Amino acid sequence: MNIKTIALLIIILFLTPLFSGCTDNHSDYDKYADIRYQDIPNVDPNLISLDLYVPKIGLDMIHNSTTYSQLRYIAEQVMKKYSSEKYLITYPLPVMIWVHGGGWKSGDKANQLQYKIPFFIEAGWIFVSVNYRLSPAEIPDDPADFDPDRIMYPIHNQDVAAAIAWVYEHIDEYGGDPNQISIMGHSAGAGIVAAIGTNQTFLQELGFNLSVLQHIVCLDTEGYDVREQIENGSNVQSMVYMNAFGITPSVWDDASPINSIEPDEKLPPFFIVTRGTKDRINLSERFTAKINNTGTQTELIYALEYTHEEVNDAIGNPNDTIITPALKEFLGFKI
Repeated sequence: MNIKTIALLIIILFLTPLFSGCTDNHSDYDKYADIRYQDIPNVDPNLISLDLYVPKIGLDMIHNSTTYSQLRYIAEQVMKKYSSEKYLITYPLPVMIWVHGGGWKSGDKANQLQYKIPFFIEAGWIFVSVNYRLSPAEIPDDPADFDPDRIMYPIHNQDVAAAIAWVYEHIDEYGGDPNQISIMGHSAGAGIVAAIGTNQTFLQELGFNLSVLQHIVCLDTEGYDVREQIENGSNVQSMVYMNAFGITPSVWDDASPINSIEPDEKLPPFFIVTRGTKDRINLSERFTAKINNTGTQTELIYALEYTHEEVNDAIGNPNDTIITPALKEFLGFKI
């Protein structure tokens, strides 16, 4: 009897009782949607909610696997996850929390997940996509016309930090490992995860610290230095940043992740993707160098052939040869 047959029998033995009553046996994951992670009066739950995508190990993984090591790994995970009498999940899975972009004023947790969900599910990770409160979509022409009571820094970061805290406290209920949580963001989302990953304050306010984060993935942002974008960017760019960070220079400095890095501070490993203009790339290089000075593991990827949106779309895309393979290695994917 060959290894493929043995692995198939193991899968059937343990998963047939588990999935016989499921309504969607063909899906690779279970989705738990619109979970509210903050209780804030008069705030739409959709603005501060998250979606959980939890993998199922099914027969398709056997049929799509060709090597002995892949099949052995799958069989081991099935045994670990479904070996109890009640078929409870007993093997905790790593978790990736996704933070969307959109200039801190638009975007949604459901956008551009076509490749991201299967990328993490097939690797045996739980994928979490979060919403956070947004700054106004309509931006005035004159800074004097901003609403002083609008959603702005530090609310975006506080909301995402609250999502991280919720995941840490509840992910074991879904088979996840609270000690293996990573965060990833694109554009404004990358600015948010960079801020949370370099400034202890956001997690400390919730009773946590940076040790709860295993990896931080920043995809093509200029949000590392807020003052630089406001003072040296185009008028449109400057107004977008002031819409999100206010009009006070000291706040801009406080909000900039590049200013939060202390030489003797222990940070989670960073994976940083950059592209675009020379100034944009230089900012990512300066941010990376400052992290390197702490002794933290960093990886800087140059996606020079991609547009800003193509960087976002590349994650998990089987045609991407620039970002996805390096990210798999950085995160330690087993298959």
